[in-house]
Amino acid sequence: MALQKSISLAIVSLALLLVVGSEAGGIAIYWGQNGNEAKGIKVILSLGGAGSRYTLASSQNARDLSTYLWKNFLGGKSSSRTLGNAVLDGTDFDIEGGTSQHWDEFARYLSKYSTQGKKVYLTAAPQCPFPDAYVGGCIDNRCFRLCLDSVFQ
Repeated sequence: MALQKSISLAIVSLALLLVVGSEAGGIAIYWGQNGNEAKGIKVILSLGGAGSRYTLASSQNARDLSTYLWKNFLGGKSSSRTLGNAVLDGTDFDIEGGTSQHWDEFARYLSKYSTQGKKVYLTAAPQCPFPDAYVGGCIDNRCFRLCLDSVFQ
C-alpha cells in the first residue's frame, strides 16, 4: 500500500511539474534579448575571486586573453559566444591570488577595444591593504579611471 502511495505521489508531482512549467528557459531567452542596453544597465564579467591563483605567463598571454574576452563576451564576433549575441560591458579584476605580472598589460589591451565604437569598462576590487598586491600595477599605471571596492545606489 505504501508503494502505491509513493508511486501516486510521484505521478502527481510529475504532472504538476509539466503543468506549471519551468523558468529555466527564461535565462537563455533573457541573455539573447539584451534588455539591459535599453535601460542603461551595465553588465560586467568578473575575473578571479577568492581562493584562486590566476597568472598571466607573458605579455602575449595577456593579449590572447583580452582578445578571447573581446570576441566571446564583449563586442567582438565569435562562433562560440557563451551568451549568444548578448554583449557585456566590461570586466572586473578580482584577482586575489597568483602573480601581479602582466595584469596591467591585460588591462591596456582590453581598454584599446574601447576605440572600436563601444566603451569597455574595466573595474577592480582591490584588497586591503592598499595598494593591492595583484592589481596594484594596473592601479599605478592608471588602467582604471576609478577604483572601487563597493558600489552603492
